[in-house]
Amino acid sequence: MWILPSLNRIDRVRALLVQMVATGLSTPGLVLLGAREDPGTLVEVLPPGWQIELDHPLTPCSLVYRLNRSFALVPDRDWYGLIADDNWPVTPGWDVKLIEAATRTGIASCDDGWQAPRRMHSAVVWRGDILRAAGFWVPPCMRHNYIDDFWETIGRRFGFWTCLPDVRVEHRHWKRDATVSKDTTYERGEATLMADYHAFVAWTKTEDHSAIVERFSAIKLAANPAQGDRLTRARSRSVFIATPMARHPVRQYTASLVKTIGLLGGLGIRSYVQTVVGSSNLPRARNELVAAFLASDFTDMIFIDDDMGWDPKDLVRLLASDKPVIGGVGVKKVERPDTDPGRWCFFPLQGDLNQDAMGAIEVKGVGTGFLKIERRVFEELALHHPDWKRNGWPNMPEAARRWYYRFFMFPDDIDETGEDFFFCNAWREIGGSVWIDPTIRLEHVGEKSFSGDLAALMEAEGTRHDANLNDEPRHAAVAGEP
Repeated sequence: MWILPSLNRIDRVRALLVQMVATGLSTPGLVLLGAREDPGTLVEVLPPGWQIELDHPLTPCSLVYRLNRSFALVPDRDWYGLIADDNWPVTPGWDVKLIEAATRTGIASCDDGWQAPRRMHSAVVWRGDILRAAGFWVPPCMRHNYIDDFWETIGRRFGFWTCLPDVRVEHRHWKRDATVSKDTTYERGEATLMADYHAFVAWTKTEDHSAIVERFSAIKLAANPAQGDRLTRARSRSVFIATPMARHPVRQYTASLVKTIGLLGGLGIRSYVQTVVGSSNLPRARNELVAAFLASDFTDMIFIDDDMGWDPKDLVRLLASDKPVIGGVGVKKVERPDTDPGRWCFFPLQGDLNQDAMGAIEVKGVGTGFLKIERRVFEELALHHPDWKRNGWPNMPEAARRWYYRFFMFPDDIDETGEDFFFCNAWREIGGSVWIDPTIRLEHVGEKSFSGDLAALMEAEGTRHDANLNDEPRHAAVAGEP
């Protein structure tokens, strides 16, 4: 069922109900009004199957409470939809299209004419089992804000969320539409903005949040028991290839990139390449690329340095991995044997080897020469480190400026480890993990091309144990090779 919560906006609700019917609304719903509002003018325009309910005078009128109460009263529905009183349906049959999409993926939102597909605004539908896994419609620690932030993070992390670009339900908000005034209802919501933010960030660090994430993981696995079908996972991703360029890329980078774009296109994996050219401040260049990535709708970012060469199938292999931070390891531009740990751009973890089914190994940190980072990694870091936020610079697009944070910076440590290891440490400090794929072989090009066999180091260090990294073809599970 649909929920249309409103407060002191009877005229807007009436106009919206008329427009919903005019665009072919055929599904049931409920209008929630304040305790002292008069619903009389809505009765004659109420769509078939819809009802009106007034808040109880003694209960909170916060948006979070009202939505959670609605869900608690009818917790067994196949789907739940939310539409606000400042939304305006345009596409005929918008409701059925959103419901059908949510039934397939879990959550479906529309083109709001403003911030889609980056944000989950305007009419949104959740499949019933998704809300039941959370146990609520909105995290109850808040009053009004950060509802979309929670569900965007969950949706992207587990692949539940889809945005339908051909379904238009406009978001007629005062910040976007000059004909809309900032009324007391908007002011009421903004009054709790910072309190909601701090409550939300604190809640993401609790065991309750961790338990919810585990339940969503179970839904994902149940819906996709063939997690071993790695090519299927890779094809479900989209990749933003990001390269900070000092002057010009080496020949090996250009050749690998051209072949990679061709391979991705053939596999149906959407890709985009963005560079920052000529910046002498490497952390700033990386942060600018991250901001551009987060302003897009791509699922994964892959940093590739302009002095690298790689096998295109190895990039697909990174996309096939379910690890949110995983990369290949390049060698330093030095003449040392592969068995020398000082030759490799990563820091191992102490203790027993932790290895997954694809042969990936957990490490303390790895260089960003060939590194995949999923969107939710940056989103979670931003929530935990609001102090990293910076304004960018005057010519930066506003969408990117919103996401300009110091995710990469030179640490003030005794070893001067660099911006890449700073990022890895920050991710691990909030509970994340960093992985490397030792089967990936990279070229690191200087005056000559430096390349090496990481497995030689693993064998020399006695870290291979029973892993048998080379017992099966490296790419058979990813690219379907014999």
